[in-house]
Amino acid sequence: MALHATVVVLETGALTWVATRLVILFAHADAKAAEADTARNTIASQARHDRLAGVQWNADLLLMADGFEEGVQMLVNAVAASAYSMRDGSGEVSSLAGTAASRATAIAASC
Repeated sequence: MALHATVVVLETGALTWVATRLVILFAHADAKAAEADTARNTIASQARHDRLAGVQWNADLLLMADGFEEGVQMLVNAVAASAYSMRDGSGEVSSLAGTAASRATAIAASC
């Protein structure tokens, strides 16, 4: 029984590490999304200025950059959605591991 309790405790530690890494990844994804927004705003502002000056090639570049940024934003959103899903799943697994650890401890104490 003690071996099982030890395994459960080790699994709980591993799940805690996974949950911590997910939190770090969420922060990283949020920072990258903010960088993308800043870059898009800068490019959009510069493109408006250039179009007013009559420089057509900058407008074309903006369209290309917007398309690229939209593609990157879609990827960031997909990664964030997957990470949130993983976080939810790891929370459930962590909860189950905690319950199992409590039960194992109770069983070990009763032996």
